[in-house]
Amino acid sequence: MLRNLTWAISNLCRGDPPPDFTLVKDAIPQLSTLLYSSDIEVVVDATWALSHLADGEDYQIQAVLDAGACKRLIDLTMNSQLVVQVPAVRAVGNIISGSDLQTQVCIANGVLPCLVSLFSSLKATVRKEACWIISNITAGNVGQKQAVIDANLVPLLIDSMLHAEFDIKKEALIAIFNICTEGLPQQIDYLVSKNLLEALSELLQLTDVSVLVCALSTLELVLRAGKQRAPGFNAYAHRFEDIGGTTPLNKLLDHPQARVYQTAMALMEHYFDHVDSVRESVSAADAMPMAFGTATPASPTSPFFGSGFTSLGSPSTPTSTAAPSATVSPFTASLLSPQAFSFDFNLPTGQQQPQSPFAMFSQGGGGNGGSGSS
Repeated sequence: MLRNLTWAISNLCRGDPPPDFTLVKDAIPQLSTLLYSSDIEVVVDATWALSHLADGEDYQIQAVLDAGACKRLIDLTMNSQLVVQVPAVRAVGNIISGSDLQTQVCIANGVLPCLVSLFSSLKATVRKEACWIISNITAGNVGQKQAVIDANLVPLLIDSMLHAEFDIKKEALIAIFNICTEGLPQQIDYLVSKNLLEALSELLQLTDVSVLVCALSTLELVLRAGKQRAPGFNAYAHRFEDIGGTTPLNKLLDHPQARVYQTAMALMEHYFDHVDSVRESVSAADAMPMAFGTATPASPTSPFFGSGFTSLGSPSTPTSTAAPSATVSPFTASLLSPQAFSFDFNLPTGQQQPQSPFAMFSQGGGGNGGSGSS
């Protein structure tokens, strides 16, 4: 009877469109209690139900937190049975996609060590979900970025950028980008010490436009930090040159997508001693109509784009933007000016969440759609 009841409630908590939250919220305390059941099927269905209920606005997430479900859900991410782990990771990811305070509740309840363990999963979707969760944490405040660093998650992210499957590379890159956005100088220095520039150089050799633009934007944030760190000698730019990073960067000058080759040219001209080699291309680009979209008056987090890669909303506007060099072309100066151009990287911004890699487990089928998946 309890199995059937939990199964029924789980199905009532999901759907497209989702049910009216006011009609299902009263089930949350009971579902939280069922997380401790000795019946694995009950636990699975209760976990899926809570993951669906937390997939929404902050007040929905808060209702799950107020029921005391957070600690138990985090513990279940370490369950040896994938049928339990999958919905638990999904539920925790949905909670962390809320406000900074809600994210902090998960950090306080020990989510970071669990995320370290998830990188050892044999299931690619679990590792991808771990990177997605981390990207939501690093989109938070400086203290939350530091918490990720202190948990030794950065080496795992950078290793994923270098060696993991493409979808995981992309999620790991977004997590690192979010650290660089509004990150402290010492935090960016730590990323560089863990071979971030080497990873970015590798990613610049891929073909996916969204990855290229995100990698270029991350590189710009790092190089800007290097310029501010020691005016007159940009150690990060020199290291990037030493590892051969300007070779793939230079090849992007021939990229068919305007937002890629124009950003690459701006980087080459502003941060490296390759102005002469790109001058002809830059001059040609100056003669072309800008293909960036609509200029916005707000200062961006990077001079090369307007939209962030964060599922928690766009990062706050920095207090200053690096001024263009006196020797740059009018084209590059326009890229480096506070008047930013908004890009669409096919990644959600604002309050919309990137679709979890576990979405496939919660669609169709019997029960909650996830209990029998592996």
